Amino acid sequence: MNRRVSVLLAVFLGACTAEKGPLFEQIDVKEAGINFENALRYEDEFNVYRYRNFYNGGGVAIGDINNDGLPDVFLTGNQTPNRLYLNKGNFQFQDISEEAGIMGTRAWSTGISMADINGDGLLDLYVCNSGIVSGDDRRNELYINQGDGTFQELGHTYGLDDTGLSTHATFLDYDRDGDVDMFLVNNSFRSIMDFNLEVNTRHVPHMAGGDKLFRNEAPDAHFTDVTASSGIYRSEIGFGLGASVGDLNRDGWPDLYISNDFFEYDYLYINNQDGTFSESLQKSIKSVSAAAMGADMADLNGDGYLDIFVTDMLPATDYRLKTVSAFDSWERYKAYVRDDYYHQFTRNTLQMNRGNDLNSTVRFAEVGRMLRLHASDWSWGALIADYDHDGTRDIFVANGIYRDLTNADYLEEIRDEDTRNMLTSENYVDWKTLIEMIPTQPIPNHMFVGNPAQPFEDLTEAWGLSAPGFSNGSAYADLDLDGDLDLLINNIGGAPMLFRNRATDQFPNHEWLQIVLEGRPPNTQAVGAQISAWQDSKLWYTEQQPVRGFQSSVDPVLHLGLGLDTKTIDSLVIHWPSGAVTFRENVRTSQRLEFQEPSASSESTHAPFPTQPTRQDPLLIPVDADSIGLGWRHRENVFSDFDQQPLLFHMRSTEGPAMCKGDFNGDGQQDLYFGGARGQAGAVFVQTNHGSFEQIPQSVLEEDATSEDVDCEWLDVDADGDQDLFVASGSSELPSSSSALVDRLYLNDGTGSLSRGESLIGLSPRGFSPTSTVCALDFDVDGDLDLFLGGRLQPFAYGVPVRSQLLSNDGTGTFTDATSRLAPNLESIGLITDAACADFDGDGRPDLLLSGEWMPLTLLRNDQGAFVPATAGLENSAGWWQSILILDLDEDGDLDFIAGNHGLNSRFKPPVDMWIADFDRNGSIEQVFARTVDGLQLPWHLRHDLVAQIPHLVRTFPTYASYAEATIQDIFSQEELSRAIHLRVNELRSMIGINDGTGNFTVNPAPQEMQLSPVYGMADLPTANGHLILAGGNLHEVKPEAGRYDASYGTAFMTPSMEPLTWHASGFFVEGQVRQILTIEINGRTHVIVARNNDALSIFAYAD
Repeated sequence: MNRRVSVLLAVFLGACTAEKGPLFEQIDVKEAGINFENALRYEDEFNVYRYRNFYNGGGVAIGDINNDGLPDVFLTGNQTPNRLYLNKGNFQFQDISEEAGIMGTRAWSTGISMADINGDGLLDLYVCNSGIVSGDDRRNELYINQGDGTFQELGHTYGLDDTGLSTHATFLDYDRDGDVDMFLVNNSFRSIMDFNLEVNTRHVPHMAGGDKLFRNEAPDAHFTDVTASSGIYRSEIGFGLGASVGDLNRDGWPDLYISNDFFEYDYLYINNQDGTFSESLQKSIKSVSAAAMGADMADLNGDGYLDIFVTDMLPATDYRLKTVSAFDSWERYKAYVRDDYYHQFTRNTLQMNRGNDLNSTVRFAEVGRMLRLHASDWSWGALIADYDHDGTRDIFVANGIYRDLTNADYLEEIRDEDTRNMLTSENYVDWKTLIEMIPTQPIPNHMFVGNPAQPFEDLTEAWGLSAPGFSNGSAYADLDLDGDLDLLINNIGGAPMLFRNRATDQFPNHEWLQIVLEGRPPNTQAVGAQISAWQDSKLWYTEQQPVRGFQSSVDPVLHLGLGLDTKTIDSLVIHWPSGAVTFRENVRTSQRLEFQEPSASSESTHAPFPTQPTRQDPLLIPVDADSIGLGWRHRENVFSDFDQQPLLFHMRSTEGPAMCKGDFNGDGQQDLYFGGARGQAGAVFVQTNHGSFEQIPQSVLEEDATSEDVDCEWLDVDADGDQDLFVASGSSELPSSSSALVDRLYLNDGTGSLSRGESLIGLSPRGFSPTSTVCALDFDVDGDLDLFLGGRLQPFAYGVPVRSQLLSNDGTGTFTDATSRLAPNLESIGLITDAACADFDGDGRPDLLLSGEWMPLTLLRNDQGAFVPATAGLENSAGWWQSILILDLDEDGDLDFIAGNHGLNSRFKPPVDMWIADFDRNGSIEQVFARTVDGLQLPWHLRHDLVAQIPHLVRTFPTYASYAEATIQDIFSQEELSRAIHLRVNELRSMIGINDGTGNFTVNPAPQEMQLSPVYGMADLPTANGHLILAGGNLHEVKPEAGRYDASYGTAFMTPSMEPLTWHASGFFVEGQVRQILTIEINGRTHVIVARNNDALSIFAYAD
């Protein structure tokens, strides 16, 4: 992609404020006049066991209800009356709740929204109600502002007194008819335990509940429920907790993102511009949060597209992670996917908006792990804004659950039969004891600070926001009119938290801009307006949508932080909801501006957006594979590495298909071999004179279908003038005794038939291991091609270093093992994934550059036919390397490389350690992973996972709490660790190595685009303007605890700039798990073929 990816993947590191004190100053709410506490009282008939959302808390709304220029405050209470406070200035507030008539008549209030619903220029209040209190009908309440400090409840009159388990409502002009409509988020009435998840009822409407869309019938004071005709799901599996609104595909129409708790996936509703929506999450997003709570939308990287941040429940500290967390098993995750609940993982997610693809479908890449936003504990509201005015947006997250319902020791205790018998009987439950047994631990909120340099940094404590509590709804506004955004947070069991922001004092040279929009009635707030501020080439983009976060609304005054000394901006563009456009140049900053929506002319339409990709001729043009006879598809067999090795996080049985090109029939054209998974025979395709391919059946390939093909090479091993085929047998699913792991040589008879060549069984007398890569080279310079075979892993003992092989060809296709004689370092070199055989030091002999897991990139120099380790500047590069591409990047006559690694979009951060041993001495190997936190090596594994494999540890760590702070050295003795194999990774970035001509490399990180996912396949396409580099990867077979790697849609960049190209410039867009990429001449034109695991081929033609 282009600059926007690099910038967002860079967002981090806010300026340190330690010298000036915290950025935020906590204000005593009682001294401020806010006497409110969301206190909870449980009863036998109404508690968290009977109502699962008992601890979801209340919301906050901020807005100027009396048009005096000061934003006022509304707080909802669950069992406490709602409150409205007038802002009197200088952080003083007056409680006008009783006289205003807004305290509510229902038993349990949740979300609060401020909007001008009747178009009279005054903010109205919409209160959501929920709970299962006897005698309460839960009707939501609409308070219409009377303009005299009072409100009239007219929910029934307007048709908005819904009786569902309502969480929150958001207002938007979805049909762009000039008024604000309403989307209502409702939670399910049904118990989680009552669902048969194998029967997915998403498309079955549930009339008593479910989300709803209401159309405003202005000028009539009424809304119509149009859910059934609009494409909105209203089923009982929708456990909605939030709705976020924004124009995600930049077509001028508002779209919706709905956060769903529990097993149902989130909904992405794309506006069809005809009064309907299409739920498009699976088309646009690859994976989502499992227990989605609050969310917010904002442009985090200045590309003019809204990104989506969604909160979940993954703890940020190791202690909390190991006492309150559990993850789906692989089997349960697969069942969820099978039953169409999609790919959900327990973590916060940041869906980076990649813009619209070549078919105008908006696409997202989940980069929360890369940006270090994935963990913040039990999180609710998320509010994205620039709190320190440095020009980049930050993310505030409200945290806390009043009782730790998922505390593992508590759950173990109540599973105990004696405990159950003590607390329950046939007609009695001791609710008081059962509830008070649940631990309670206040936790801090989080402030993730952005800066255009690196990932986000958690500066919660430095900014003065670390007071622990149980926070839920939150909102921002410039409460004291000093130019920066203050925060108000609603808490359970305590007073709200009010924070004054001191950014304008601490950073007087950080500029800002506030924008007040007055829309044309009835949409007087101009909801849906789109604002773009430009300075040089930098863009700040925002949309008018005050309903944000969790159960809350922010002040409608729009706020932009503009960074250091941005005294003016070049231009300010407002796209109004009506289609009218306001344009201002040379706008002075650090002021509040007011704009009125102009009258739209009769010809006025929505102006084009600067972010829409300009039409251009792409470098690559998609080709229908079937149209050229390449309808081959890789079919991965069903196998789970985790059954054999339960402590692993990544499968290694899905590394195919193999793909290679060569002239099989000697007609001067390039033909293809595709290698299948276990149970799928490989296939030879011959190119015809018409630019298409024909499969040539080969019985010998069918006979070897039990092997899994992971790499291949066409080469003339017997000097008879035609090309033979060597196929590497890989995968992690077979034991070392299986002959299906033996690599295969097929001899070409010159007439279109392959026959089995010399058996290679004799080259592995001690058993077989999977091969990862084959590389042909004439290492002894005798005129024939020899082979390097990379050893991938030891079956069922991942991590144990294995042997790679150097095979010497006698010129007739008979190979002997020359490893111990000529390359003894290969005897236990490690877990090889790829190899490049080429002359790196310019001596005329091919060297070996190797990649592998848990090892550095390794150069073995060819010294007169013997291979010796070289000091090549690669010594500190131990990583999870997957691929190598060699080319002359700087065009200085020697070979450089690009190496594909695991990437940065992962919960794994260097250093990562692994110990491999039979710790419980039961004959099976265990792999124990660790991360380093504050100098301590802490196990990655949760207690129950580790104890299941090493049972005696239950005596050492009888509780989750006892295990939570244990280091590796606490768990295992020094003797046990000394007997184990210890491996460490210290580099996970994909890298570029520039050769000095002698085989020494200067290594630098590859473009940020290549850090989004593991990189398995790469190719180089020389053009008149430089090298077009193509890369792809992804890995889906990953334990839910780590979460699959799916953020890459393929990468294209040009040398020498190394700047990523957009999809529209490159034409290179590939979904799925890329394993191989090659270029091939078809009918005189260069093509690119991408082989994907368990998928069809993806093919492109170069538009030269």
